[in-house]
Amino acid sequence: MEYARLTSPEVELLDKDGSVIVIPVAAIEQHGPHLSLKTDTVLAEAVARRAAEKATANVLVTPAFWAGCSNHHMDFPGSLSLQQETFVRTLSEIALCFVRHGFKKLFFLNGHGHNLSPLQLVARNVRDATDGSVIAATGNYWHFIPDDIRRIRESPMGGMAHAGEFETSAMLAEAPDQVQMDRAVTHMPKWKTPFFTMDFLASRPAYIAHHVSDFSPSGVFGAARLGTAQKGEQLLDAASSKIAAFLDDYAGWTLGTLYTLGEG
Repeated sequence: MEYARLTSPEVELLDKDGSVIVIPVAAIEQHGPHLSLKTDTVLAEAVARRAAEKATANVLVTPAFWAGCSNHHMDFPGSLSLQQETFVRTLSEIALCFVRHGFKKLFFLNGHGHNLSPLQLVARNVRDATDGSVIAATGNYWHFIPDDIRRIRESPMGGMAHAGEFETSAMLAEAPDQVQMDRAVTHMPKWKTPFFTMDFLASRPAYIAHHVSDFSPSGVFGAARLGTAQKGEQLLDAASSKIAAFLDDYAGWTLGTLYTLGEG
């Protein structure tokens, strides 16, 4: 259900305890020479919409919050960014509007990796402001489907990071008019350390602050030329299915009943 299409009286009549508010959060930033600036926003909206359609819980999807934390992309024309403090404050204030109207569960569906840490602060702010009576959660949509990514991908580690095989495929499936495959490039740096790499499945023990231009002249990290609409549809279907299952489960959560005491 699209939250913004409801009228005020319709919102008032909703079962707030059983509803989940999903806020897609993304960015407007460069995605190489072949994908639109809107890529993260298109894909976050698509996953949220598809997940809501598949879920059995009452899921309300808001318009995407498209202004992300993209300072590391600002060397590339077209990219837009908020400072982290502005991002956290703005989304915290939006979240508390839903709290005021009686909603108990919020999920910030993230479509831009560098939004995740500040979104965790937003979720923490909601918990602290409501003494835990309202739950707020966040997560990158691709983190729900690591096994599916391994099954679908053709590229090795490093091929799915930014504007690579994953996002190019997903955009070919969801918004092919915003893809220029004749301009697609592959850029997969050969890292000289085992402690840093870039990929949707990468596990990095240390975070290294960087700008994209430090490592990529094109703005791409990955195997963009391996993108296909078929793989994109599989990835979007898998992500939306897993998130729908999460939302159905999440609809019944409260902090006090989310666990049982184990023995020992």
